[in-house]
Amino acid sequence: MTREIFTKMTNGVPVALFLHLLGNERAPKAARAILRDFWKGNAFDESCLDDLLLVTSELVTNAILHTASGDGGMVVLAVQVRPSCVRIEVTDEGSPTEPRVGPPEVFTEGGKGLALVAALTDEWSFAPLLGTGGRTVIAERALPE
Repeated sequence: MTREIFTKMTNGVPVALFLHLLGNERAPKAARAILRDFWKGNAFDESCLDDLLLVTSELVTNAILHTASGDGGMVVLAVQVRPSCVRIEVTDEGSPTEPRVGPPEVFTEGGKGLALVAALTDEWSFAPLLGTGGRTVIAERALPE
């Protein structure tokens, strides 16, 4: 399921989580479980944890469903806890289309993931990985004071 987990420490406190996931249907669940353990194990404020788990799940799911990562590739999750915000990055192996929030479709099953990400974060964007065809989708959310 996961290939590698790396945690960066600052003054004895983990501030970043890096996780390599196989591009399959188990990746979103694994990402949520590891993020939950990381968050709770470090006594970060839990008031935003559910939203962060949903954002992570949506971004990893999109990487699996809409990019080459879902064809047996890899997805990389990076979570950085900063003094004022949390930054979630999901790097995939790319696709011909760019991530975008689609028009709201009430009666369809899919197509709402990035709308949820936009609603639950302060900012989201993406950046292509030059020379690889991949990209990183980034979402940031302020931490409670």
